[in-house]
Amino acid sequence: MENEQHQHAFDELWEKLRERWKREQDLFELNNSRFDQQSEPYGAKSFFARAYPSSRKVDLIMMEAIDRNDLEILRLALAAGADWRVCDKWERTTAHRAAASQKVECLQLLLEFGADFDATDGAGRTVWMLLTPERRDLFSGQ
Repeated sequence: MENEQHQHAFDELWEKLRERWKREQDLFELNNSRFDQQSEPYGAKSFFARAYPSSRKVDLIMMEAIDRNDLEILRLALAAGADWRVCDKWERTTAHRAAASQKVECLQLLLEFGADFDATDGAGRTVWMLLTPERRDLFSGQ
């Protein structure tokens, strides 16, 4: 049952991606499959496949949504089973990625889905350490 829900959510996510990001083929190459870890254009894996070697497509879409600050796609990716615990080669979780660029709305959404702001990255930094004091104050009491 849960797999069926994730599949339905992923199908909805994929359709929304086609609508939302289709004009940005140079940045998000659906046809060239930037997220396909088996794809090796120019003899090397794509950036996302190298940075997130064990990630699934839905996890990579989640990372792209964070980079774009696209809350709708982020919510759909999380509903489709994207794992906020996915780490890049520097051992940064998705919350670290959002915090490093001060994307508070993304962080709030990740928190709703259980993200751990106390997790440390490869350099020993928590999400809290990456946020500016002003942004950190927005999360007081959570």
